[in-house]
Amino acid sequence: MLKKIDERKLFLDKSYLGRYLTYGIKNKFKQTIEDYKHFPFISIDSSSAHFKFKEEVRENIIEDYRVQNKSFRDLLVSSGTTAFLVINNDSIISENYFNGYQRKRMHRLYSITKSIASTLIGIAIKEGIIESINDSITKYIPELKSSFNQITIEHLLNMQSGIKFREGHFPWKDEIKTYFSPDCRTLLYNIEIEDKIGEFFHYNDYHPLLLSLLLERTLNTSIKEFLEEKIWQPLGMEYDACLAVDNNENCFVKLESGLSCTAVDLAKFGKLFLNYGAWNGKQIIDKKWIVDSTGVNNLNQPKDYFRYYNKHPWGKWFSTGKGYYKNFWWGYKINEIEYDYFAMGVLGQILYISPRKNTIVIRLGREWGINEWWPTVIKDFIDNNI
Repeated sequence: MLKKIDERKLFLDKSYLGRYLTYGIKNKFKQTIEDYKHFPFISIDSSSAHFKFKEEVRENIIEDYRVQNKSFRDLLVSSGTTAFLVINNDSIISENYFNGYQRKRMHRLYSITKSIASTLIGIAIKEGIIESINDSITKYIPELKSSFNQITIEHLLNMQSGIKFREGHFPWKDEIKTYFSPDCRTLLYNIEIEDKIGEFFHYNDYHPLLLSLLLERTLNTSIKEFLEEKIWQPLGMEYDACLAVDNNENCFVKLESGLSCTAVDLAKFGKLFLNYGAWNGKQIIDKKWIVDSTGVNNLNQPKDYFRYYNKHPWGKWFSTGKGYYKNFWWGYKINEIEYDYFAMGVLGQILYISPRKNTIVIRLGREWGINEWWPTVIKDFIDNNI
């Protein structure tokens, strides 16, 4: 089990601004792939029975493939990549670590955590703990204002609640409040609705935090124990992981960005989805939940649905008609039937799943590191090598 961090050694004080300034001074106001060292966390225990992928290594697969007149390996190294794994037909065909990282070293996954949160919601619905994705969130969090009655779990999962969220790295911005707040429950009780509910996509970290609060209210156990019981232990995770919490006393689990684990254990989560929720003969997640969360069916996303990001790389990608977003997963439409999908974090943390190629690719890194869109780079790698 990972050693618990003494919060007094992390921050100058327990205040929000104290956290913000302490972290900024230590890290030059930049997020790091090892941010789990800078926040209190709870540990997720590895499984006693480790699952190990078969290995059918294809030598030189990343050396021989060229991008922008350089080998793909050189691109990975120069972009700050720390782990790059390729699993095809349930076998590891390439596993590489760069820039001082090794297999057993944890990486903070950032917003890949959101896809884990979505999965926990899906399992809770499967088991009748939550009645429906169409439930109002105030059914479970009555402390919210009456104006939140029309917001459903589905609105949160699809980033379309209309809740006010301001991006930016100054301490008065919501993006920073959600990251550094020492009391996330109080923060959530004071959020406001700004836009029409269900009208358009606006990426918002309050959404997974609200779902964390909802799970906290509905589960008969802790989120940590639920994650261990339903995913970490059945999948035979080889290494301990951790979940960031707001502070050691409140212990509010940060499902917007707080999971840290190894690349090879993340690949097992990808295998679970690639296998439509089945693992060793047991249906851990409903197949319908996975299809509804990742497929091109029932998109219902009008032409201007992503207008908030017209000048953002996401918006440019969405404007091609190939991008979509459902249940905290990003989708890549290949044609009317085929699709890939992926979970993504801020530093270019990518869990990419291609059902059409029966392939999983993981790229983790200490920075985004390229001018291109990593999902497209990975898609092209798969199309040229698998």
